[in-house]
Amino acid sequence: MTPDNRNDLGKILKQQRVVIPLTISELAAKSGVSQSHLARIERGKRFPSARILQKIAQPLGFKEDELFTRAAICPLKPPPLRVRLSVQE
Repeated sequence: MTPDNRNDLGKILKQQRVVIPLTISELAAKSGVSQSHLARIERGKRFPSARILQKIAQPLGFKEDELFTRAAICPLKPPPLRVRLSVQE
């Protein structure tokens, strides 16, 4: 994960939190994630694990899979299967 991707996700999470509106302490109370950790995620200093994303998804109004997609943990569409065909002579 590049710093730009961390910053982008942090900005998305902060923007959603502010729109709802929730303070960072309210989000911490609803999600069980510490205020300091949430602040580092929003500033792009940390990238949240899948477990943290699960905890913050509902209080922020996201579906888990939507938040995972935004975090690039799960692609929006699964990659195409590559099939190797062998030709017998």
